[in-house]
Amino acid sequence: EPLEVRQILEPKIASLAARRATDEDIAAMEDWLRRQAQKVEAGELIVQEDSEFHYAIARATKNGIIVKLIEAIHDMLWETREKSIMASEGGRRSLEGHHPILEAIKNKDSEAAYEAMAKHLGEVEDLILSYMDRK
Repeated sequence: EPLEVRQILEPKIASLAARRATDEDIAAMEDWLRRQAQKVEAGELIVQEDSEFHYAIARATKNGIIVKLIEAIHDMLWETREKSIMASEGGRRSLEGHHPILEAIKNKDSEAAYEAMAKHLGEVEDLILSYMDRK
């Protein structure tokens, strides 16, 4: 259920962020990706950094209802992030999936942001299934 909600909401959120993100918003997203990369290099889990990157995208929409909605469902979405990150190569693959989303947002390309997020969430689903198969 959490992944279905993410698949419904997050591509559109990324699309809106591409239209509305400020330089400050983009800098925050870049910072979270840098933090993710450092933790991936150190072999550490990046669940918090992953969550913060997606939250930064929501804030970039400049839509207070979206931000409050993401805050309200944060704990319910945490499990999908945790399982995907804990899958084999999950942290690295998640980080790789974030770069095209950020590039599309930086380029103000709302369609590419939508597609990049949808693709990323498809990969997250694959990671979750991989994690569940190992269990």
